[in-house]
Amino acid sequence: MTITDSFLIILCLIGISCFFSMSEIALAASRKIRLQTMADEGDLRATKVLKLQAHPGSFFTVVQIGLNAVAIMGGIIGESAFRPYFEDILLPLLGSEWGLQLSFVFSFVTVTSLFILFADLMPKRIAMVLPEQVAVTFVMPIAFCITVLKPFVWIFNGLANAIFKLLQVPTARNDQVTHDDIYAMMTAGTEAGVMDKGEQQMMENVFEMQSVSVTSAMTARESLVYFYCKTPKKILNKRLPIIPIISFWCVMVSWI
Repeated sequence: MTITDSFLIILCLIGISCFFSMSEIALAASRKIRLQTMADEGDLRATKVLKLQAHPGSFFTVVQIGLNAVAIMGGIIGESAFRPYFEDILLPLLGSEWGLQLSFVFSFVTVTSLFILFADLMPKRIAMVLPEQVAVTFVMPIAFCITVLKPFVWIFNGLANAIFKLLQVPTARNDQVTHDDIYAMMTAGTEAGVMDKGEQQMMENVFEMQSVSVTSAMTARESLVYFYCKTPKKILNKRLPIIPIISFWCVMVSWI
């Protein structure tokens, strides 16, 4: 196998690892509210992503099978591909003992660096920025992988579920939106310039009304300032010189 063939195989393995890495992060980071909106608009792929989020065991099993298999194959092929070329360079300079050891180290570092950069860091950062778009794009290939690897998925997922059950670890995802989550979203929207500070304060006051009693939110009747409709205008002008007599107030006072 030539260096070109080995390099092409490594590129293919990096592409496969990139696919699984992006899928893993995208599914975990996708927001249920946005996916539900996309599903309501008729996007069937968003519906499939929501189903995977509700029961992610099979998905994560496939992802881990793919990532580990690709990493092992990449290490084997990369070490055998790059090590002879490092040996040709280092053996004449350092001798057989140090040359062989450093050749292994350099080939290992080269392959590992390629996978870290192109198969992990870059794909995962893209998936974090566009989680919903990546999730709906990759959901069909992931569903195909789950079908193809179903025997392995059944075995590993069953073992994982048994261990979780033994340790009493919850496996269901909690997607309930709390008041704290809404406050955090409003704060983030205000900081991003989407909402005004006044709008944020108004919405927060709406949520706080559930803890406010009627007596504390209203003015007691004894504290109201009012006048009767039959009160002479001369007396009103004397007592309230800057407040005009409005018919609205007369109607309100007539109820008293």
